[in-house]
Amino acid sequence: NKPIASIEIKYTASPKTSKGMLQSFTDLKAAFNFVITPNTDDYLIKNNIRVCNLFDFLTRYLPNITLL
Repeated sequence: NKPIASIEIKYTASPKTSKGMLQSFTDLKAAFNFVITPNTDDYLIKNNIRVCNLFDFLTRYLPNITLL
């Protein structure tokens, strides 16, 4: 089994990538990586890591991931 998506949840609205987060995403080798925050704009923090709030994740991204 290979993970399709990996998620890290942060309490801050302006998350920063940490060595541990990047290593986890690298180890999991998921096609999609997300950082979920309380309220934030939707943007890429790195090439393959998207920052968004929980509502956007559940309504915009999760349905598309489950279709794969």
